[in-house]
Amino acid sequence: MFFAVAIFNILNLLYQLYMVRNLTTINYGILNSLLSILVIVSIPSGTLQTVVTKYISTFHTNNHPEKINILIRSLVKRTLAFGFVALLILILGSGGISSFIKIESSSLIVILGLTAFFSIILPIAQGGLQGLQKFGYLGLVMITNGGLKLLLGIIFIRIGYGVAGAMSALAIAVFITLFLAFLMLASVLPGTSASMTDDSRETPNNLETDVNFSEIHRYSYAVAAVYLCFMILTNLDVVLVKHFFNPMEAGYYSISQMVGKIILFLPTAVTLVMFPQTSRLHAQTKDTLHILQKGIVYVGILSGAAVLICFACPELIIKLLSGQSHAECVPLARFFAATMFFYALTYVVLFYHLSIGRVNFIYLLVLLTVFQVLAIALFHQSLLQVICIMGGNAVLLFAANLYIAFKAGKGSVAA
Repeated sequence: MFFAVAIFNILNLLYQLYMVRNLTTINYGILNSLLSILVIVSIPSGTLQTVVTKYISTFHTNNHPEKINILIRSLVKRTLAFGFVALLILILGSGGISSFIKIESSSLIVILGLTAFFSIILPIAQGGLQGLQKFGYLGLVMITNGGLKLLLGIIFIRIGYGVAGAMSALAIAVFITLFLAFLMLASVLPGTSASMTDDSRETPNNLETDVNFSEIHRYSYAVAAVYLCFMILTNLDVVLVKHFFNPMEAGYYSISQMVGKIILFLPTAVTLVMFPQTSRLHAQTKDTLHILQKGIVYVGILSGAAVLICFACPELIIKLLSGQSHAECVPLARFFAATMFFYALTYVVLFYHLSIGRVNFIYLLVLLTVFQVLAIALFHQSLLQVICIMGGNAVLLFAANLYIAFKAGKGSVAA
């Protein structure tokens, strides 16, 4: 899985590098704003995969294959309904959205909607594979997705489709990956009765009742709130800048953001390892804070080294990533790197809270998310001011959540 995640991130980075080098600064600003919207509207994806993984793993461990099949069928039906509504809203609102972010073609919003629709369904299959511990299949799905996106993006850009080609590559790649993932999941789903003894068999009605969707919904709300707030905190600024600033400035901001966003890739592997460890220790009423401390130290070292490099030679990094020297991006990139450092540390603490069932931190998270959006909307005299607002909020968010974690005590669940 670490290998697959690394390859997937590299493919995503190569996609971004190709786009920033082969699109104009203005067009890359348009693409980056669309990708930021996609990240936000696809919040249910991360939530859904986390929830599916958790409950399928539990059902599989307890030898309840019928519950696995019922859960997957139910989630597919519900997600399809939700996805169609979201797609319809984006299509009907395409004109207003394109006007807000100052792009001429509303068809880009339609392509964005299709990509979001496929992306919302994909986590069911990915979560199923992860919950059943079919990590080889899951890794293949991730690499296929990243590889197709890069390959098709290069082809469409070379043909001359521009931003529409870059977005179409995403939509097609996710659709093909979705089909492949469900084929793999169908091939490994346990039978409905072969692995169960006669004494443990239950009727479908009883199973529907035993699959506690109320509990699943409650857990989903907490996970969704964290994903939504974190994605808004680290992505909505691009959309706001695209709205409040001219196209060239928005392009410079997007390039600078790409430099800082690399730092956000770093905590992913740490949280993948930390989450199950703290969950298991908490279930055994054992101390979990030492795992959090290690996670913060590891991410701090990795992210801190990246920040030092960004501060030492920002011109070189910008040129390597964009293919051009943008002097306007140098101070922005430095501040972005420092800001993303604190958001990377915050990411670790937020998922530590979730892993031990703590939910009271969400109120503060929502409050500071709203604060950042309003502050940028009210105070945006310069691009540097926007980044400073994000940086101050990131420091406050990390400090507050760290305080909550240690104040609650060793492994305790806050009310």
